[in-house]
Amino acid sequence: MLHAVSQETVDIASKYNINTGKYLLPASEKVSISNWLNPTFDDYKIIQNYLSTFRSELSYLNYPGTDLREKRLQNFKLITDEINPRFGVIYFNNAPNDKKNCIITYISCDEGYIKHLNALLDALKRVGFNGHFIFRIGGWPATQEGTLELFDVPYAFKIFSFLEAKTLGYKNCLWLDACMLPLQGLDAVFKDIERNGVFVYSLEGYSYERHIQPFAAEALGTTITELLRLKPLTTITIGLDLTNASSLKLLDEWHEIAKEKLGFLSYIPEMATLCFLIDKFNLTSFMSPLYHPYTGIPDSRRILIWNHNY
Repeated sequence: MLHAVSQETVDIASKYNINTGKYLLPASEKVSISNWLNPTFDDYKIIQNYLSTFRSELSYLNYPGTDLREKRLQNFKLITDEINPRFGVIYFNNAPNDKKNCIITYISCDEGYIKHLNALLDALKRVGFNGHFIFRIGGWPATQEGTLELFDVPYAFKIFSFLEAKTLGYKNCLWLDACMLPLQGLDAVFKDIERNGVFVYSLEGYSYERHIQPFAAEALGTTITELLRLKPLTTITIGLDLTNASSLKLLDEWHEIAKEKLGFLSYIPEMATLCFLIDKFNLTSFMSPLYHPYTGIPDSRRILIWNHNY
């Protein structure tokens, strides 16, 4: 029997009369696969078949102007007939045993995403990144930790990518969406991670108002009013020191929220949940507007930028 959500979560869903279909049920009641901890390609195909039909039944992304993100979620592939899952580590520092700094990312089995991954790799080489680059194309991160049972929790793979890096023994870990491109060295970012335990971009001028509903806020133990009071952030880049006690506690609680699922039922699931935790752990002062890729600051001062061909 795989993990089941708490009765409190079920009660919140019932209170708001949410039609979640099978979303809150244990994974074993959705699909039957041979091994949840060490899945085969056939197991991934079974899960992918379920996701291809299930995602279209959910209405949680029914907000104006969110078609693009909904399409990306629905089209995300763990495996395809043409592309099998792949995991790799690239040693930009030519030192396999030096696990101080790493970058992690995870992309769909899709040629378009792979092109962006290659563009990111070229950019890291160009700016002289000194560390390891851990990537996954399809499949699922940290399956040995039991994370595959949450395969239908939107964007929870970012959490599990950090768990995987932690298991592999890394210290300062930076998640980058494959759409990100570094314009210069990342030493300042990794120094921030080591100094503060966390690195996130603030999202000045943005509001979560249209993108999260009361039931998701209540599932986090808060309210829409309180969430809207918080300083918004983006999760295209996230840095955590995986040896820092506060960072590890944040990561553990983020994982627990994902296990309850309902807090992730929104247009911006990983953003809203991480924002809630950053505030809870009093880490908002460590948000970094200077490096924000959307701001109008000169390129000479930017460290990262959004790949507009994404």
